[in-house]
Amino acid sequence: MRITLLLFVAFFSLNLQAEETVRFAEFDDLSPGAESLVRANNGSGGFFFATYQAQSGNGDTVASAAQAWLPIDNGNSQRNRVSFAATTLVPDLSTGVFQTFIRVLNNSGSVRYLHVAVRDPDDTDDYYIVSGPTAFSSNTSQVLTWSQVSIANICTYTNCDDLNSGTTKTQDYVFYFFLSSSQFSIGTGDTFNTSQAGGAYLKGNFSVRLPTTTITIDELRRGDGRLKALFTGGTITDFNRTVAVINGSGTSVTGGGNVGTELNVAGAELVDLETASTSGEANIKPLVNGVLYSIGMAIEDKYQLTTVLSNVPAAVAPAQIEALLEKQACYILSAGFGEKHFITDYFRALRDKILLKTAFGTSFVDWYYNTAPRYTPLIYSSPVVAFVVRCLAFMAWFLINLALICLPIMLLVYALNRSSRKRV
Repeated sequence: MRITLLLFVAFFSLNLQAEETVRFAEFDDLSPGAESLVRANNGSGGFFFATYQAQSGNGDTVASAAQAWLPIDNGNSQRNRVSFAATTLVPDLSTGVFQTFIRVLNNSGSVRYLHVAVRDPDDTDDYYIVSGPTAFSSNTSQVLTWSQVSIANICTYTNCDDLNSGTTKTQDYVFYFFLSSSQFSIGTGDTFNTSQAGGAYLKGNFSVRLPTTTITIDELRRGDGRLKALFTGGTITDFNRTVAVINGSGTSVTGGGNVGTELNVAGAELVDLETASTSGEANIKPLVNGVLYSIGMAIEDKYQLTTVLSNVPAAVAPAQIEALLEKQACYILSAGFGEKHFITDYFRALRDKILLKTAFGTSFVDWYYNTAPRYTPLIYSSPVVAFVVRCLAFMAWFLINLALICLPIMLLVYALNRSSRKRV
């Protein structure tokens, strides 16, 4: 009896330890140069990395699924509108594939087979095998692997009509990665025990939609090792980032051109402006001082599809702070702002139109230019001091303009009062 009990406990313990799971890998598991856990191509060559959002928890329910966003080319120039130069990698519906970096564990004691099933968008109870079977031995422990799915298989067994033509649609699919003791052939339809916790879900978002809004660059301001773009734009669905295409080789960026096409021009580079806005201002950096840059801007969605490029202003060269200070001749304010700015333009105009017209003003300007250059290195090298200078400059600008508004009103009121008293 005791032996039987011990055997039962041992068997029960082994079954508790037995595990067969599929989980998404971590970013730390990626090799150098990899940017995402999902990558794609058009059936050959290298890969581009998709925008990816990690799962919630284990990703073992549809609600907690990881997500990836992929552009699809259906012959309407989607591949020319992506934000990378390798435009031929953009998948189409017939030869395209995508791969997901997963972690497979199988210590069940038997061979298990990895499959990927896609949920039918028109019938959420049905799943169809679109990848597999791939065998993992009974002692597989934490194997990292790229699992590949053919987009043609997805379209064979589910509805891809929205992606076949046009430039306005997106389509979402739910993929289930799981291990099974059975080997299922491509196209097999079933529920595949999707209620169990051993598999993982990925929501694949596919798009042929071309963004229609366009950014307008209103001004490019020179800075030290950078240019500041003041721009206006529109809204975009599934906004990801705002980017700039720059070219410092002497070749002009094409206004209204396609980003992917432009990135294949010699000397062209893509710069992430690191702003979550489709209008406002952004620093374009790092740039080389003294080099003339042709610049266009665009908005990118999560599918890495972009608007056409903005207008392209005349090429501008960033300048070292010393050259910028000398050119603007407004040392303290130029050091505080670190770039061409309307506040420095305002006070420079105040100097030329008012101060230099009087003897006292001329003396003040002479004193300023004799002393200000001593303090500019301190201001420019200290973000705190530069911030204080900017704040004081804005306050002075506001008070001067307030005085210019209030003084005529006060004089008018005074004149009216004097006039009314004389009548009495």
